[in-house]
Amino acid sequence: MTLAGVGTLLGALFGLAHAVYVFGVVASNGNTTAATQQFTAIYAAAWTLLLWLLFAACLLLFWLLGSVLYLSRSWWR
Repeated sequence: MTLAGVGTLLGALFGLAHAVYVFGVVASNGNTTAATQQFTAIYAAAWTLLLWLLFAACLLLFWLLGSVLYLSRSWWR
């Protein structure tokens, strides 16, 4: 599995958990009608999952690249 694949998988796991939480918070907010409230909750949960998928792969790549560069710099000193 590639590094981007691992980051995407981790993003999917954390994103799904966060999306379920966001759905629960938005769905329990009583400011709108039931149909609009459910649509808004699904929309917010979908965006949460999408952003986790997008950013998790990039952040994992940058953390690993930074760690390798830091360790190699420390080792060569």
